[in-house]
Formats: sequence, structure tokens, C-alpha cells
Amino acid sequence: MSDVVMLAYGDERRHLELGTPVDVLDAGSHKPLLCKLEDEDGAPAGDWIVKTPCMYAHGASSLLREVIGSDLAAFAGLPTPAIGLLRLPDPPAATDASDVGARAAAVYRADAGQLAFCSRKLAAPTLEPSVLRRPGRPRNQLVHDAVFTFLFDVFMWHYDRTWKNPNLLLLDHRLVVIDHDRVCHGVESVDETGLAPDYTSFGHEAALVDHVLRPLLKRQVAHIAWHEFRDRMASLDGVTLDEMAARWPDELDRGRTGATVDLKADVVRFLRARVSVVDRIVEEARSVVA
Repeated sequence: MSDVVMLAYGDERRHLELGTPVDVLDAGSHKPLLCKLEDEDGAPAGDWIVKTPCMYAHGASSLLREVIGSDLAAFAGLPTPAIGLLRLPDPPAATDASDVGARAAAVYRADAGQLAFCSRKLAAPTLEPSVLRRPGRPRNQLVHDAVFTFLFDVFMWHYDRTWKNPNLLLLDHRLVVIDHDRVCHGVESVDETGLAPDYTSFGHEAALVDHVLRPLLKRQVAHIAWHEFRDRMASLDGVTLDEMAARWPDELDRGRTGATVDLKADVVRFLRARVSVVDRIVEEARSVVA
């Protein structure tokens, strides 16, 4: 299975074993590890980005968002890296004395025995905004992916795809969505009366002004992909959603202190509400870019 690099909807959840840390990815705020991992049978599984609870202010629940975002992106038909789960050894695995080894050892100690989220490392560059500004007509596939990505972010209340941090790769003229730890932003929040947000509302429109794909889409409001995304997400019925949610690890439904946060239940309610108004969501999103 080492050659499987992209996630397809319905893929069996991959369980991995810790191998050798290769690097610490310092470009972002969470500093994940780049590791060579192994399959359960000990066969080499290639290079993976490994994220653990101690890297996030919200603990394991941020890893649960990664799983949820990956599954929903794959369901929508967006390219996204293959994912897997890994249980960090307890007692912690030994490392060498290099800087990478020392930093990996600190992570292994902090999260010994905990589940880690892994995403396949792709040999693909981060999307450069200049690609979207090139003169001439953009490739139809790029436009299709851009529409789907923008609508995915609107649908999922995801506001972390900006010029500064696009969270997109460009692979074989396809946009690949990565880093899903901020999907469903605020779905678990309650007001002073204890009421949850209105999940049928459009979301934070102001936060989409800086979306990296918005300028490209201003010229593509009539593209068929707007309707195709609507139809695809409308097909997320209750049975399909329940089957999907049953595969989300309960062990990751915990905050920084280890207490259960019931994010899974909140997200399921959120997604049911979003599907019920997907027509309106798509039309409102189109008006944002027009």
C-alpha cells in the first residue's frame, strides 16, 4: 500500500507504525514531524506528515478535525492526501542525538500511547498565488477544483485558505487540499444562553474576502462546477453521514485536558443542517465572488 498517496472516499482507514523521523516541518505553526513510517506488517509505507495532540491548543480534537476534513473532501471529490492513524509507542520510541531526533523525542514523550494523525507527504509544491494570476484562460480542471475548494470551505466553515497560507498543493494541474484542522470552525461554540450557532447560516462572509481562490472565481460564476458541488453534497444523506461518522475515532474526540468534547456529535448535526440548505449556500457563495 506504500504507493497509495491520495485519499478516495470510502478507503479503509490505514493503520501505521512509527518508523524514523526525517524532519520537523517548521513552516507552519504546529511543527509536525516528517517521518518514514511502516505498515502494520512492517513493510515500508513511505514518507508521512505526523501530527500529534501536543502540537495543538485543542489537543486531540484538532486531529479529529483533520480526519473529518479529509473524509469530507474525499466525499466531495477533491484531491486530498491519503491519511492514516498511528499509535505512538509507550514507552516512547528511541531516537538519535540529532536536532530532529531530539525534537521528535520530545513529541514522543509528550504523547506516548496516544493516537497520531498521519497524512501522506506528496511530491508537490505549495500553490503559488501567481499561478492564479497568469494571463489567458485557466485550465478547466483548475477552475473546477477552485470552485469545489471554495464551496467546500464555505460549506465546512473553513477560513484558513488565504494568500499568506493557501493550504493547497498543485499536483498534475490539480489543486490538492491539505491541513483540515480548522474545518467546522466554531460549531461547538455556545452563546451565553447555551445555544449553539445557527448551522444553516452562511458563515463568516468577511473571512472569505481574503480566500486565495476568490479572485480567480470572479470570472467563473457560470461554471458548471457550482451545480456539480451542490448535487454532490446534497447526496450526503443521513445513512451515509452516520456511516462516515462511525469511522471517526472516539479517542480523538477530546480536548487538551483529555476530557471528551463531543465534537463528533456537533459536526454531525452541523453537516445535516448544511446539507439541508446546500442550494442556498452555493448561491450565497456565488454572490460573494461575483
